[in-house]
Amino acid sequence: MVLEETLVFGEAEDADRFVTFLKGRGVRARRRVTSFITEETRVRGPIAGLFDWLNAEIEEREEDEDLSLEAGAEPGEDIDDILGFEPDTFGEPEILSESRRLRRIRAMLARQYMVISQALETKQVGDLVVLGSPPGNQNQPGSKTMDQGQRNLLAALDISKAPDSRVDGDPVTDNGPSKAKTRPGPEMLIGGFRDLQRELDGLVARQTLVEQGIVEETAEGLRLLRTVAPDEIETEVTVTGIEISPGLVQDHGVRTDFLIHYETDYAVECEGSIHLACSADEVEEALLGTSVTPESFDGLLFDLSTKSQVIGVLLEALEREGRTTLEALVGEVQATRLETNSPEATVVVETTPEFVRALVEDLRKAGAITGNERKMRRA
Repeated sequence: MVLEETLVFGEAEDADRFVTFLKGRGVRARRRVTSFITEETRVRGPIAGLFDWLNAEIEEREEDEDLSLEAGAEPGEDIDDILGFEPDTFGEPEILSESRRLRRIRAMLARQYMVISQALETKQVGDLVVLGSPPGNQNQPGSKTMDQGQRNLLAALDISKAPDSRVDGDPVTDNGPSKAKTRPGPEMLIGGFRDLQRELDGLVARQTLVEQGIVEETAEGLRLLRTVAPDEIETEVTVTGIEISPGLVQDHGVRTDFLIHYETDYAVECEGSIHLACSADEVEEALLGTSVTPESFDGLLFDLSTKSQVIGVLLEALEREGRTTLEALVGEVQATRLETNSPEATVVVETTPEFVRALVEDLRKAGAITGNERKMRRA
């Protein structure tokens, strides 16, 4: 069954459409529902406890990693503390150290704490609560009070502080650079990020306060139900993929929650005749815009491209010889160098005798070859 293939889709409708596509080309296929799990790890507790725990975890790792602050940054103000991600990696968690990831989590928690503490300051039960600072506040990009965090971001991005930095080659007039080809300056880039960040921090803070029963949603807005010290408010941070210390969790009054999500997807299983009835280009076109998983998509196209070379050698030998034996076909494939050349690389396909025998059997089932092992011929 070396020619049978399986594709996985996120949506049942896409899987059904692909089954219809295959059946239209004479390939038998069926859809079945499969399940998979995703795991998520969270640490929950009061904000003060989470800060203490995060600091302890970071300190423990930095002793081993010997991380240094970004050039020009003050303690606690390095680039990923400011952004919530590192500019050179855009926050890809798998390529950041655990210390960096924990510092990023701490930065997000710090912003959430600031939003909550500012919103609850001087408020009494029954007052309306506004989350997030309105646009135009101090420290906005372009103001004279650009903060250290913004200056660090400029240094990390390595771009000019001029608000209308010219693209190389832009004409210069008596009135300065031509505006025809100008691009947004760093202050504008920072401003856009800050605005988006402010919105997201406000949404997270809102959800936290509502879930904890500290505010309620009314027609007028969020209304305060009870007063509480901001650092005593309970919230959670996601630490999936980070190896945390159970001892440190217990020492700082926080707890770990492990969430297991059961989900479903849709597998399309197709018989080996797909290699005879469909080209890789046809299949690729049929799958464009669908919810097929990248892994199964790439795997199928790769198999269609490479296994077709082995099939081509077998069928060509049968056309040439008329009738031959199974072992002669195996020898034919083994003696043929199968490769695909491109300017970037050469792909060489190697097979074992067992694989070739299994492939011949699949071709017999698909009706491409007839006869027994001693007398095989093209159908």
